[in-house]
Amino acid sequence: MAGSVGGLEESLSDCDFDDRYYYRSDGTYEYNNGAEKCFSDDPEEVIGTWELTDDGNKIHIVAGGDDRNVDIIELTETRLVWETSSFLGTLRQELLFLLMIFTNKCQMICF
Repeated sequence: MAGSVGGLEESLSDCDFDDRYYYRSDGTYEYNNGAEKCFSDDPEEVIGTWELTDDGNKIHIVAGGDDRNVDIIELTETRLVWETSSFLGTLRQELLFLLMIFTNKCQMICF
């Protein structure tokens, strides 16, 4: 997993590597923080919803009090790369997928 802020590569901490993102075909979203948390007060999980917008070029995610649209840069059977703007600048994140299920309701990667 990799990320960058403002075009600069960002090294992820060991605690980030057990994090899991779930985009389910029923439109639910779950972020699971994993066993190794970066900060003791990090939530175990964040639940919300997601949907494709802008003809499949964006993902709208509402979770944990956050309402965000991300631009899909690349989407393959095993990888999703998206960008979004934050107070730090442009954030680009790459997610690698282990299992994918495609359904009529889901045109992107769902678990």
